[in-house]
Amino acid sequence: MIVSAPSDYREAARRRLPRFLFDYIDGGAVAENTMNANAAELASVALRQRVLCGAGEPTLATTILDAPWAMPVALGPVGATGMYARRGRSPGGPRRLPRRDPVHLIHRVGLLD
Repeated sequence: MIVSAPSDYREAARRRLPRFLFDYIDGGAVAENTMNANAAELASVALRQRVLCGAGEPTLATTILDAPWAMPVALGPVGATGMYARRGRSPGGPRRLPRRDPVHLIHRVGLLD
């Protein structure tokens, strides 16, 4: 399967993950009313592309905590993502972060804590 649209990721995950894990990640609580309302609200938003509108040279550079970042990528608190990882830890762990970054806040939630 070639993933070419955001909706394709759901189908790719459904095919690859065990059913219990896909159902847990994909599902909502009880009747899924809030999840369905959120999906309907998001579907009602139309984005208009404004390509080549004279916005200047694109750049990803910014400043975070008074430190310049050429391309800021941050992994914030994302819950118990280690539950979905192959070896029980997030792929964004400290070994993968460059040592020059100004802030490292990594918190792991264990299932037996």
